[in-house]
Amino acid sequence: ITISPSSFVWKMHTSSGSEFFTPRCLHALMHRLANQFPLPSEEFIHDKEIHHFSRKCKIWSTGIAWRDKLGIWFIVEMDKLLQCLSFTVSANEKQKNDKHYPMQHKRILDVIKKCCEDFCPLV
Repeated sequence: ITISPSSFVWKMHTSSGSEFFTPRCLHALMHRLANQFPLPSEEFIHDKEIHHFSRKCKIWSTGIAWRDKLGIWFIVEMDKLLQCLSFTVSANEKQKNDKHYPMQHKRILDVIKKCCEDFCPLV
């Protein structure tokens, strides 16, 4: 994954040093993002029953990354201390000028905010 100099980064921090995002929040968020945004894998694209479960994305213990159909990278990651959630978008100028870019951006932020409301209401 290459982060370009024209990346957008949005961060959500806990309000105090004694508050944390829960691992459950991170787990639910990764599932919600993986089910809604990454493209289906090519090998399952024609099998309608399976392709919802096979997505093109990278998942690790604290985050998820994927590309959309325009080639834009989206990365959502929690820091190791569970106090900061970051959302990074890496897109070139042509990709940023696409009419779907701001809508996709907003949809992902809405999923992040909703998940944090559901699982970390005090943060």
